[in-house]
Amino acid sequence: MTAWVTTSIGGETAIGNLGRLYARHDLINSLSGTYGLNDSDERQRTVFGFDANYMKDGQVYSEYRLSDAISSREAEAAIGLKNKWYVQEGLTLNTLFERVESLEGESDTTATAAGFGVEYLANESYKASGSLEKRWGETSDTLLGTAGIAYRYTDDITLLAKDIYSHVDYNDGHRTINRFQLGAAYRDYDSNQLDMLAKLEYRMDDNSTGTAPYQQDTTIWSWNANYHPTRPLTLSGRYAGKYTEYDADGLVSDNTAHAVYGRGLYDISERWDIGLQAGTYWNEQADDLAYLVGAEVGYSPMTNLWLSLGYNFMGFEDEDIAYDDSTQEGAYFRLRFKFDENVFKRNDPSKNQRLPRNSTL
Repeated sequence: MTAWVTTSIGGETAIGNLGRLYARHDLINSLSGTYGLNDSDERQRTVFGFDANYMKDGQVYSEYRLSDAISSREAEAAIGLKNKWYVQEGLTLNTLFERVESLEGESDTTATAAGFGVEYLANESYKASGSLEKRWGETSDTLLGTAGIAYRYTDDITLLAKDIYSHVDYNDGHRTINRFQLGAAYRDYDSNQLDMLAKLEYRMDDNSTGTAPYQQDTTIWSWNANYHPTRPLTLSGRYAGKYTEYDADGLVSDNTAHAVYGRGLYDISERWDIGLQAGTYWNEQADDLAYLVGAEVGYSPMTNLWLSLGYNFMGFEDEDIAYDDSTQEGAYFRLRFKFDENVFKRNDPSKNQRLPRNSTL
């Protein structure tokens, strides 16, 4: 499963009936922002802002944003309006209008954005959402579209589909990125002994800017599974592969890579566990065969939260199919937190049920 993660930490405080002040810091594994169109780039973003309701389900906000704040590469101020419109039960429309002015960095001096979104949540078996946003800037214009649907086929099986499209027009060309994903999740609803996740993804990156235009097409497939034969023992496995075709200056190259690895974890007690892992990675173009061998120890300071420290005597890395730090050679640290929809239900006694610690779902 490719990395497509935004990790956030922040807080907010109300200012009487006027509105609220908020701050948030995001660590984003994508050059394209929260939508994660490019996993190879990692960015940080810090936001300070104030918002207030100017009408029912309507907000006005003002934000100060820092991208890669440690190096102070980009800073901008934004002011905008967000509205939510309830068409009927389970069907919601969202609108956005925003004005942005760059204070520091290489981005546009000023830009205007308008967006439209729709969410359908009325049916218990499936959920769907989509959005379209246009941004007009002094050096580039951007069109971003997203669409997704999740369908619960049975209590054990859920099917997912998602597409993200980005098109940017620059003065010297354009760049189009499209990312389409299909997924299937299985969880043994009755015994919670086995869970699996399979995914197929297609990425297209067409870049005509600069002196070296290119097009890259990548197909990625992956399968993850966790099996709990007994309560203290968890066996996890992953297989992933990718096929990449790269076209630049009329020269076409392709490559295939595979990664297979597994991990066994055993609970010594309610608070401590130990684990062993092993695997292999093969890259056709580089004719490279690498191995993974490592061990780790984990500690649980609270229910469903685990901290693990490990060391790999051998390891490998691939940004698409072996992106986890725990597959690289050397020391690593893992933090795992398991939750489901019951975590946020205060009066649901099932929220305290101990969940499988190593589920990929």
